[in-house]
Amino acid sequence: MARGCVQINVLNSGEKGKMKYQVYLMEFLLCVIILLVLTLAVVIGAEAPKTVRFDFAVLDLQVNGKAAWVQDINRKGGVIANTFSGGLSNTVLISKDPRNRKKTKFGDTETVSCGDTYGASYNDGGWLTGYCIEGAMVRQPDGKILILSALGENAMGNGVAKDNTVAGHYCTPNGPPDFGCTLHGFTWNPVTGYRLKLDYVDGRPGSRTMSTLIAPTSDGRVLGEYYVLDKDNDTLEHGHFIYDNGFFDTESLPKSFEHVGGPGVFIPDMAENGRIVVQRWNGEDGLQLYDDDRVYDIIGKPDGWIVNQVSGISEDQFVGRASVQVGIDPFYKWPMYKAFSFVATEAKGGQR
Repeated sequence: MARGCVQINVLNSGEKGKMKYQVYLMEFLLCVIILLVLTLAVVIGAEAPKTVRFDFAVLDLQVNGKAAWVQDINRKGGVIANTFSGGLSNTVLISKDPRNRKKTKFGDTETVSCGDTYGASYNDGGWLTGYCIEGAMVRQPDGKILILSALGENAMGNGVAKDNTVAGHYCTPNGPPDFGCTLHGFTWNPVTGYRLKLDYVDGRPGSRTMSTLIAPTSDGRVLGEYYVLDKDNDTLEHGHFIYDNGFFDTESLPKSFEHVGGPGVFIPDMAENGRIVVQRWNGEDGLQLYDDDRVYDIIGKPDGWIVNQVSGISEDQFVGRASVQVGIDPFYKWPMYKAFSFVATEAKGGQR
């Protein structure tokens, strides 16, 4: 660093001293400019969003020639998907072939059906959770389907961890004069059983909170979602939390402001290692990866793709639905789109 950055020597007098002072002054000003430039570069570097690249691929999932929509993926590359008819989900497609990471067509499949069936989450051991017409269900690797009957019919399993812990929600009737029901979070494990009413409560005066649990991990954390409502059931706050050993962390994940016309946030799942894909919409569209307190903008989506919904994530992959424009309606003159399932795999060295 130039010496003028630390001192200005004005001990000499006369013309010679004056010239020396001017030299020191110029050095000092130059150092100030350099420091400002370096500081600005550090600030810009700190604020510039980091990125992580994913490779996106189309998944061709069908049941009896009918499209099935991907819902989740495990660390072995196996996926589950659902078919819909008349607004109801009828069949769950399971792909168990680990080579699916490099394939778009899925051959090793089986179907699960228990009335109105919906598969929500699928772990590495082949445990599946979701709902059947009787309520929240767990489908074990041997094909046995267990209904979590203690939760009632208005219940659903949303996620299943590596240790087979299931997290989800159930609804308890309010009774008059409110009627309807109130959502509660639960976990269930085949060894330890149920934990009920795992609810985040905001606590502000004159409000009530409705929350649900989305995805558990084997170390006891659970991703959840909540709404804070006023006495007229209008939304005051919409956000997500991480439940960990009795503590609800509502600050580490972004809030959603769609209820006031602002940007929305959708968080469908959390991987076993804590990774989360955040889908932003309503003005701030895009995908972000939250990974150990670091946030990355996800890049690599093919040109023309519109990601309609992310649905599930493993440690280095996530799945969802997307669409591309294929033409213009000849009568109404509006765009026509083709929808499909996709898988996105983190590229080697993708973070920067």
